[in-house]
Amino acid sequence: MKIEIIISTLLFFCLIFSQNIFAQDRELKGKVIDLKTNHAIPYATIVIPQNKKGTITDSLGNFKLTINEKDLKCKIHFSALGFINDSLQVNENKLDEEVVLSLQPKTYSITEVKVTSQKYKLLKYGILKPNRKGWWNYGMPGLQRAIYIPNKEKEKCFVSHLNVFIDTVGYPSAPLRVRIYSVKKDSIQPDVDLLKENVIIQNSRGGEFATVDLSSHQIILPENGLFVGIEWLNDDDSYHYTKIMKRKSKKGKDNSFKLKAYGATLGITSKKDKTIYWRKLVGEKWRPNSTSSNKIHPVMYLTLAQEK
Repeated sequence: MKIEIIISTLLFFCLIFSQNIFAQDRELKGKVIDLKTNHAIPYATIVIPQNKKGTITDSLGNFKLTINEKDLKCKIHFSALGFINDSLQVNENKLDEEVVLSLQPKTYSITEVKVTSQKYKLLKYGILKPNRKGWWNYGMPGLQRAIYIPNKEKEKCFVSHLNVFIDTVGYPSAPLRVRIYSVKKDSIQPDVDLLKENVIIQNSRGGEFATVDLSSHQIILPENGLFVGIEWLNDDDSYHYTKIMKRKSKKGKDNSFKLKAYGATLGITSKKDKTIYWRKLVGEKWRPNSTSSNKIHPVMYLTLAQEK
């Protein structure tokens, strides 16, 4: 009888101990690679959509993701531009080892079109210059900010260049990824990726436009327009910074607070226009920018090439 009591007691404490182990968050470490070449895939996206959490691989394809007990019932979805999406069941046993996730590359057929000023008329669509300084368009790893570019001419135009104003606040030299999306048919919001590979902006001095040539990607401006945006990448912990934002109420009360941000900051404009501004955190869905700052748009525009 005593032996049965001892065994029951031990089993009880083992159960309690195992539950306490996962009462604390644990870490899933891994790497995302190309299935064909075994090369690392930089800046792949890892998400658990049910719990609205995720991360991005660094420039070497490595990632870390915090896992809790709820996550064990879910699948990890991983994706990268130019690759077929895949998923993996979260397994408690894999938390003690580095997992390797493989993605199958997509196959594309692209005919390059060279854009020259003699053959095309160049148009500029978007926000052409900042009209104030500030920190509203600060970044954090996995954050995307995008603006809507309508097709004003309703004619065939190629995307030639993206121009993004990068401010001097933060770390202007930190890498940013260009994102371009189609527009949903039933509403004006970002939908499907139009870029097929990573396009990175890096080593900006700040206080000026960074220009990226996109002509080789063969993107045609759809009739209902597109969304163009910037994504902050998880690249180096040294790009994190804290800034004291000094604010006072109308009655003179000190409402200053600490802002934790990462990497580069985009230029801003408070000009009243019809630009529609959306934002998205990794693992979450797109949502329109808050009404309190709906006029504080990131400064970026597309150079479009229209046949003469």
